[in-house]
Amino acid sequence: MPGKGHDHYVQIGREAVWGTDVAATRRFNVLATPEFGPIAGKVRSDVLTDQRTRPAIYAGPSLARCSFELEAEFEGQLHLWDAAFGTATFGADGGTVTGSGTYTRTFILRELINSYTLEAITNIPSGKCDQIVGAKLNRLRFSGTPGLETPPCRLVTEWIGKTYSNNVTPTAGLSPNSPLPVMAGHVTTGTVDVGTADAAGTERLKSWEITLDNKLVERFYGAATIDEPLTDDYAEQTVKWTMEFTSKTAIDEYLAHTQGTALLNFTSGTKQLQFQINKGYIVTPVGRPIDRWGIYTQEFTLEPIHDSVSVSGLAVVIVNAEATIS
Repeated sequence: MPGKGHDHYVQIGREAVWGTDVAATRRFNVLATPEFGPIAGKVRSDVLTDQRTRPAIYAGPSLARCSFELEAEFEGQLHLWDAAFGTATFGADGGTVTGSGTYTRTFILRELINSYTLEAITNIPSGKCDQIVGAKLNRLRFSGTPGLETPPCRLVTEWIGKTYSNNVTPTAGLSPNSPLPVMAGHVTTGTVDVGTADAAGTERLKSWEITLDNKLVERFYGAATIDEPLTDDYAEQTVKWTMEFTSKTAIDEYLAHTQGTALLNFTSGTKQLQFQINKGYIVTPVGRPIDRWGIYTQEFTLEPIHDSVSVSGLAVVIVNAEATIS
């Protein structure tokens, strides 16, 4: 029987030592996993012969890559945010927590990026999974679009790993969290600030896209597999806004190089997911294409900088009932 998408889900476990596999502790129901597998080097010989056909292809070193997309949730995804923002002590939580019963957890950029063992359940063969060991989260993207029947906000994660294996027995007995999706409608007036001097009532958001790129580099040093991926540049954090064009404020502030403070807050009962930028600048020209008869939009990207308050540029605050990252 062929593999079928509805059989598929992803499980992860945080490693104590990079590249040493562990059992999974968290299961995610995913929307799609467009990439989960090995990347094996194929080295083509360039020696000259008396033939027009290449004489040989050699085996090179290998690594693994993975990306998967999920519906963003208020609970059950702390590992993903922790994996993205990093830690001060490898193998330990990076996000700091306060409160009891209802917990407030803050994620800011930290020096080290934890690694994970990933399992993609494929049921090819039956009851088996693909496994990536030593996986680090290189890029995370959160996006959403308001609308009557638009889906929940999305999380896309992209990973770089050490080794790939198939025909592995997955960790048994894990269940996903009960769905508690982050919806575009959970944003209300007064809980959004696009980083300009516009009044909150004029910031009519059509979409948002928040991206964190850790700039991990794939390192090869004379071995059959990749060495531990490490950060090799400033982390790139961006917030891309699209909203109805009601004011020229963003254009003026882009030209004046005005510093702004941005906020995007989702609230459902006692649960919150909040994105904070204490200092940032509009770094792209403020586009406002007039491409149709009716209402048109403006689009621009805000980029945060190092800040003495959050020390991170972008900070993510999550309020929920989870006492631990597990």
